[in-house]
Amino acid sequence: MDDAITKGSVWLALLAYFAVAIRPARQLHDPAFARIRWLWTIGCVCYLVHVIAAFHFDHHWNHAEAEAHTAQQTASVVGWRFGAGIWFNHLFTLLWLGDLVWMWVQPKRWFERPRALSVAWQGFFFFIVFNATVVFEDGPVRWLGLLGCFVVLFRWWKERRRRQVNG
Repeated sequence: MDDAITKGSVWLALLAYFAVAIRPARQLHDPAFARIRWLWTIGCVCYLVHVIAAFHFDHHWNHAEAEAHTAQQTASVVGWRFGAGIWFNHLFTLLWLGDLVWMWVQPKRWFERPRALSVAWQGFFFFIVFNATVVFEDGPVRWLGLLGCFVVLFRWWKERRRRQVNG
């Protein structure tokens, strides 16, 4: 049951991420915005459940244990121990929460944020998702993560081309 909560919640978060990244709202009054805002909320809540479940069931609320686990995982994949990677996860958590709150509290300003900020945020988000699903996983998780990441990149490419054509 512990594993089902930890893994199930992160899969729901990933599905929400892929759904939002593949079909983002282009403006505040886009009819898709309400759906996207709820998907983003559900994704963030599921991710928080995942983090809480992992710290509770896997690391027994011991941050040093979580950092050691991250270092061991990194060593097994890339050949060197790097436990500080967990801090990237903490930053990711705070940024997702901040983005979500901003989306709900000031949706107009959220849409009007500088393009560079949106690109940096989506790039960081994609980096975390790619590493979590493709680099640090194997089997079906890796293939599904790779497929999802490919679709997101393709969608971003199409959106960029659309903007170039439309000016």
